[in-house]
Amino acid sequence: GGGGSSSTDTSDSGGGETSGVEPGNNGNDDDTTSASSGADATGDNTADTADATNTDSAPSSTVDPSAGGMGPKLTYLLTYPMSGTTFTMEILGKLTGMAMATNYERFHPYLEKSSGNSNGLNNLRPISTDFPDLLNKIPKGQQGGGEYGYPFWTSSYPETTVPSTNILTFSHCDGFCLYPCEPSQYLHTPSSFEESCRTVTFYNQTKKNYDSYVTPRNNLNDVSLDSSNSNTIGGIIHLIRDPLSNIVSRYHEYLAVNEVEWWLQRDNKVNTNQLHDQRESFHEWCNDMDTNSTLNAFEQHQHHTYATTPKTASTHFFSFELEQKMKSIPCHSEFVKYVAWHNHVVEMIWSRGYNSIEVYFEHYASEEKRIEEAQRMAGFLGYDVKSTIMPVFAGGKLYREGYYSEDDVKALMEFIQFMSFDKTWELLKHYFVEER
Repeated sequence: GGGGSSSTDTSDSGGGETSGVEPGNNGNDDDTTSASSGADATGDNTADTADATNTDSAPSSTVDPSAGGMGPKLTYLLTYPMSGTTFTMEILGKLTGMAMATNYERFHPYLEKSSGNSNGLNNLRPISTDFPDLLNKIPKGQQGGGEYGYPFWTSSYPETTVPSTNILTFSHCDGFCLYPCEPSQYLHTPSSFEESCRTVTFYNQTKKNYDSYVTPRNNLNDVSLDSSNSNTIGGIIHLIRDPLSNIVSRYHEYLAVNEVEWWLQRDNKVNTNQLHDQRESFHEWCNDMDTNSTLNAFEQHQHHTYATTPKTASTHFFSFELEQKMKSIPCHSEFVKYVAWHNHVVEMIWSRGYNSIEVYFEHYASEEKRIEEAQRMAGFLGYDVKSTIMPVFAGGKLYREGYYSEDDVKALMEFIQFMSFDKTWELLKHYFVEER
């Protein structure tokens, strides 16, 4: 699984680590860079000279004329921000030649400045342009306009084939707001989280601001009790990254979004003092979060009996036991968001009966595993892997030493195990095996 107590990578990629942006459009969200490798995804180590190029145009090939009915299904790539979205989309796009989709037409509003894109406009095309039958799942009068609609083609790989069955669609869902934000901004019910995974963000040219609509889970015009045949969702690819490293990368996102000067001007190859500063500044960020009295007031569990509970008592966001464990860990609200997000994905897959696979970010570090994971995802999507060049995974930082003490890691392991569903902990516990 790639976790444990391995040494920390002392280099940091130069690009901004940002979430909610288009893969292939300067949205490196996972501490990675990539380059061409001689390794072929079919395992025969023959290099293909064809390589996809990033542009801002949408997929240019024609749709398979045999596709009919109610259109293709969407298979969602669900990723917590800063966990490897960009590289995952890159290897699948390059190795299969298939067009992919995104829930984000534009850069996220708070990332426009840090991305260097003055207006964040990507000019992406809705997938329903190629599959007009999809619109038959939406009643007339509810298409677009902040109600229902479909994702957009990404602009990363223009010379691609439009899938006729499963379209891989990237989504961060919701529940990951950057510090400072209060629990009401990131805690979800199962149904609100599931819907957020199908929520598409776009720029409303009429209103001149950001808007959203929801991709229907089923054919909204199907009034039968059994609408399973018209289900829009084909499956879930659940991408997972080491929680401790993921939260440090979230700190880097915070620095980029807030345009912290020393971070924006840092060298790609930092010296020892700069690295020490990064670690110390991470500790300061966590401490600021853990001692923020205004936000922490929203997290307090008010222990009342029914007879003495005042009418003004606020909603209990966290149980008494969970709150006590939150006090023992650094960056507590970031880890609450991380665990809650993965719990929601696990619950959604179980409750809806979706076909799913899990992919671990750390597996990309091994060329053999990288090829294996690419083949597994392609097989899940029903795509053929072509003899194209496998991108090199030049990055993927493991942030442990200097960022977390041994006591921190032990407390975090206990916290994550306590808050996680059994299935979630099963997916995460290998990151802490060496600490046991």
